[in-house]
This record gives sequence, structure tokens and C-alpha cells, in this order.
Amino acid sequence: MTSMKVPALLLMAYFLLSIFLHPCLCLGLQNTSQITEAYRNDAKAIDQGIAYMLMLIALVLTYLIH
Repeated sequence: MTSMKVPALLLMAYFLLSIFLHPCLCLGLQNTSQITEAYRNDAKAIDQGIAYMLMLIALVLTYLIH
């Protein structure tokens, strides 16, 4: 029974990493002209991304403290 926990955990980790890293891989396959047209520096989007990361860190720290 315990021998099945490790492969299941590794499979779950692989699955989650593939979900989170798939957009990065897709961006790497596009042409650079398409990327520059589609993405521009938007200060509001950057600020929102930083805010989401800080909230995620606060959530994890709160979970670990309790």
C-alpha cells in the first residue's frame, strides 16, 4: 500500500507542473513578432500580478502558522 503512495504523489506533482508550465512552453513556440504584438508592458497588469503573488504568499504563511 505504501509503495503506491510515492508514484501517485509523483504523478500528481507532474500533472500540476505540466498545467502551470504549459503556457510558458506555448509562448516559447510562437514567433517573436506575434509575441510583441500580443503582449505589451501594462503597468496595471504587472501591479496586479505582484498583488496576486503577495496574497498567495500571505495565504501560504497563514496556513503554515496555523
